[in-house]
Amino acid sequence: MSKDKANIVGNGYLTIGELINTKNTHINRGDTDKMNSTLHKIPINSSLIVNLENQGLNLKTILPKNKKIYLQNKYVLSHGCDIINCNGAVHIKNRDLFLRVADVLQADLVGIDFICPDISKPYDEQEAAILEVNSLPYIDMHQYPSHGDPEPVAEIVWDITINKLANRK
Repeated sequence: MSKDKANIVGNGYLTIGELINTKNTHINRGDTDKMNSTLHKIPINSSLIVNLENQGLNLKTILPKNKKIYLQNKYVLSHGCDIINCNGAVHIKNRDLFLRVADVLQADLVGIDFICPDISKPYDEQEAAILEVNSLPYIDMHQYPSHGDPEPVAEIVWDITINKLANRK
């Protein structure tokens, strides 16, 4: 999974404010104070206004068709960032690295925060790093990405759990 800062893409006739409101109506985008939502609405706040001003824009600006602008400076879910499923593009060497990490930790379930410029290239051919490893990873983003196909991670975790319990008997 990958994150993209809160953004909108112009269509040539809606204002930035209208584009934000349209994006915020997506069924999977919840209010930022709701814990039952993976994707959050893009808040129209002072940092967003300042970010627009720094780009010479405001909420009433009409963006040209296909022009993408960023509304926040951070990759934070509560700022309305997008979650992109890029698992199909992961290079096999990167996938092997992730599996080795899980093996070293003796973990059936582990979330690996990995950063690199291009996930489709091997980690050893670019600057890349494992930022952290989580024993209780946030799997919702795999179920509800804003771009790309959802993956049945909860079902997979359930199956692993049931199989472990069955093998203990």
